[in-house]
Amino acid sequence: DDDGDDDDSPDDSSPKKKRVVVSDANADMLEVGRTKAQKRRLSCMAFEVGDAQNLPYEDASFDFVTISFGLRNVTDVDEALREMKRVLKPGGRFECLEFSRVHHPLLNTLYATYSKHVIPELGRRVAGDRESYEYLVESIKRHPDQLHLLSRLANAGFERPSYRDMTFGVVAVHSGYAPLL
Repeated sequence: DDDGDDDDSPDDSSPKKKRVVVSDANADMLEVGRTKAQKRRLSCMAFEVGDAQNLPYEDASFDFVTISFGLRNVTDVDEALREMKRVLKPGGRFECLEFSRVHHPLLNTLYATYSKHVIPELGRRVAGDRESYEYLVESIKRHPDQLHLLSRLANAGFERPSYRDMTFGVVAVHSGYAPLL
């Protein structure tokens, strides 16, 4: 039954409530998320400061771990991948949504031109911050392509690593599973 309390302990008549932990190294970003969640009355979400390379969670404590548009900003991608695998329960799933590489030559040329000229200018006009959007474009260029990131997932110990391109490879979703015991 839903009596309005926040007790997450299961009883014999209902399944255990799930909770979502939102973790980021930037407390200001977490506060923006917390405010949005409160407006939407999403009480199952916890917002916690954490470093992807040194997660403040017990081993095998999550069923699912995801990172979106953040992996390219960590100092040590391989350590972050190992940490995310560490906190997954056996058989738990990992997914990473991140900017990637467009492989079609013509589309790649168009996207490169758009990235170099349009994205920073949009940043200047909309956000008043061209420099941050120039950094965004550079961080995307430095991030490993689909196959290299796939290899790094395997090296971090994820089983059945895979990826799927979205928007012709502008972004990709990489997936893997923590090994079963």
